[in-house]
Amino acid sequence: MKELEKLLTFITSFRDFYDEKAFFRSFDSFVQDNWNAKPILVYSLPKDPEQPWSIDQCRLVWNKSRVSENEVSRDLFTKIILADHAEPFVFKNDNYFIFKLGQDGTQELYVLVQAPKESSLNRLRDYVARFLSSGFDNMEKYKEVRRLQSLVHIDDVTGLYNQRKLLKDLDDLIERYNTDADPFYVLFIDIDHFKKVNDGHGHLVGTKILVDVAKLMRRTLRETDLIYRYGGDEYVLILPSADDTVARMVGRRMLAAIKEHHFYLGKESDEKSEIQLSVSIGLAGFPNDAKSRDDILNIADRMMYQAKESGRGRVCHAGELFDS
Repeated sequence: MKELEKLLTFITSFRDFYDEKAFFRSFDSFVQDNWNAKPILVYSLPKDPEQPWSIDQCRLVWNKSRVSENEVSRDLFTKIILADHAEPFVFKNDNYFIFKLGQDGTQELYVLVQAPKESSLNRLRDYVARFLSSGFDNMEKYKEVRRLQSLVHIDDVTGLYNQRKLLKDLDDLIERYNTDADPFYVLFIDIDHFKKVNDGHGHLVGTKILVDVAKLMRRTLRETDLIYRYGGDEYVLILPSADDTVARMVGRRMLAAIKEHHFYLGKESDEKSEIQLSVSIGLAGFPNDAKSRDDILNIADRMMYQAKESGRGRVCHAGELFDS
């Protein structure tokens, strides 16, 4: 009963279903500490019962390094995954247990536990099977919640973050600065003469250009940078942990990338539909240029308009203009 109590305490106290790695890590530690088991191995197979399994179809999800000659040899692992996976668990070779987690897309996930024959895992495997199955269901529910939450922050035209997410992220970055003194920069970007595109070619073409500009910006930025559609033909970039030198470099690079890119009003094979664009960019830094969320947006916006009034196709920071 003592081993059962430990397992039930672990099951009822576990809360990290929102974090798949934490789920595997916690279960891994529990089986090693309590059942003298070796580190777990998580793998998946295609959910297609009409086809025989193959080692090449197996995807290792957790503790990939265990499939080795010193741990679970490739030959033995092949025999294990070729076993009948129809039951919630499979007792294999007296010391291998296979538990079904659940379905992830077209793949079925399994947990492999290696423990001595006399381990309490053999007696408690029904409880373990139910915990893993219900835990996986909970993780899938959290994934769906996060997916739905993310849709609230996505612009439905460009797929970029929207203004609501921008305001939230600015608040978070200001709070981080107050804690860690980590500065950041905002770039306000507006497509030059975009009204002519809409008026001359229609709003469907205009929408295509907005999407193409968004894709180009994504390719130009670092992974740590954030990009948003502010509204209309306006975009905002956030450069975390950036100083004036980095912000100017990114502004110049973004301006050059858009100026040099060939955009198409229709199919790319039609050279007659090819156009070139430019943008006007305003920069503002926190905390040097602004002390609040609204300030940094207003100042970056004002610098963008100054770039436009000075001839468009330029970058402006603190009243200073510079071309790409």
